[in-house]
Amino acid sequence: AAWCPREHRVTMPDDDQEARASSLVARENTKLRNRVMELEAQQAETIQTFREKLQERTAVDAEQSSATRDVIAAAENRADELRQKLDEALQAKQELETQRSERGDAVAQELRRVEERERATQRRYERLQERQEKQQARWQEEKT
Repeated sequence: AAWCPREHRVTMPDDDQEARASSLVARENTKLRNRVMELEAQQAETIQTFREKLQERTAVDAEQSSATRDVIAAAENRADELRQKLDEALQAKQELETQRSERGDAVAQELRRVEERERATQRRYERLQERQEKQQARWQEEKT
């Protein structure tokens, strides 16, 4: 828009901005997936560890049934904690995806506003040019 005065020029949204946002979301998604897998592995390992401990205790002394129940309860509590962390990680991932979608909508809306301002500026410029041409024609008439 070389015909517009500098103060009316608008810049178009940077494609790099969208790429950076997309890259950021992809990295965050990857981190979340890795964290989810890590938590799932911890959960499986914890459950396996508690099962092994349970079997050892049961084999050693059947009279320790209350301790066995405690180990089972602890394993179940730990499993519940890990499930909760997993749910939180999945919710954070969903929120990131929602934010990315909202940013995309905001960029599209800003682009529409920029295009409308550009069209309005073009119309003002054309009207100004018409007035200048009419004024010049009057001056030419006055000279002759």
